[in-house]
Amino acid sequence: MFVNYVTRDDLELPRQTQEFDGISWEEIEVMIHNLDGERHTYLVMFPSRGDAAEFCFGIRSPKKGIYVCNFYDGDEFFLTNPNGVDFPKTLNIGEFAFDSSTEFTEIEDTIKAAKTYFEKGIMNQSLNWEEV
Repeated sequence: MFVNYVTRDDLELPRQTQEFDGISWEEIEVMIHNLDGERHTYLVMFPSRGDAAEFCFGIRSPKKGIYVCNFYDGDEFFLTNPNGVDFPKTLNIGEFAFDSSTEFTEIEDTIKAAKTYFEKGIMNQSLNWEEV
């Protein structure tokens, strides 16, 4: 396991960031499915506290299941969907805005990408990544 530290938002709490050490893949997968675009909008995975390499993603809408996945290890990459996802508006996650339909992915690819990073700390090469 590569990931030992996770943060996510909880917009119903006074301190809107939650931190988790020593978290399991099963717990992360539940958190991914619990991203609802309202209370929980993003999740970030790190090898450990204080590390710079990270994998993060956010969600626009649970009904559409549209995710943004970002991998950063000094270079920055987005998981892309070459066919695009039907999404007509800009997505704002925190201070970041996304507006290209190819920057949005479905839950299946999100889970594959997150699990590979959780286990090995690398991008899943069977998926489409674009360097920013």
